Amino acid sequence: MTLKCVSFMAKDLKSEDIQQMVILLHGYGSNAQDLINIAPAFAKALPRACFIAPNAPFPWEGGGARSAYQWFGGVHTSSNASLLQGVCQIESCLKAFIELQLSQYKLDYNKLVLCGFSQGAMVALHMGMRVLPAIGGVLAYSGMLIAPETLRETMLSMPPVMLIHGKRDDIIPVTYASLTQNALINVGVPVQIHIENSLEHAISANGIAEGSAFLRRIFPPDHSLQETSG
Repeated sequence: MTLKCVSFMAKDLKSEDIQQMVILLHGYGSNAQDLINIAPAFAKALPRACFIAPNAPFPWEGGGARSAYQWFGGVHTSSNASLLQGVCQIESCLKAFIELQLSQYKLDYNKLVLCGFSQGAMVALHMGMRVLPAIGGVLAYSGMLIAPETLRETMLSMPPVMLIHGKRDDIIPVTYASLTQNALINVGVPVQIHIENSLEHAISANGIAEGSAFLRRIFPPDHSLQETSG
């Protein structure tokens, strides 16, 4: 199964100069274009990064729009076990996609950040700790960790995690952010959390700023490179 994707990088950045990669995973019933729109803002924090957003592998079960996709189905009715089964079914497909993108730019896993929104955040948290070798970090907007009770037994690595969530989210309530934070703390994963009091199920400008700051903490600016290129 091949995932179609869109990408973004700074205007003057050459492929051989790319130092990091951010893979953006959209939400349930959305598409790649939805999240690639935040890449220009993130590129200000990581000017030498490539941003790649794939479409999820399955058409959205809600029907309607031809350009709507899902990573797995049954989101609103599934138990934790069913959600885990659903996300496990896409592991090999998404891992192959990630490996292909990294190899194209000759990057190691530690130069990768997975960023997701809603269902995409669930996928990012799952892949980042249970499936992939140690990556640079996970940036999760309005999502949650699936089956947190199994994390200790199933985790492969402990990348730094940033959770960003709206307090007024009525799709994935903010309580799930706290549950995810606690689950990560309990197994030793370095985690930060930012709650926006007036935000619903969305990514705000403030959330993008917080995410950008997280990216800069993971990949601090290389001032020697800036001086050389200046």
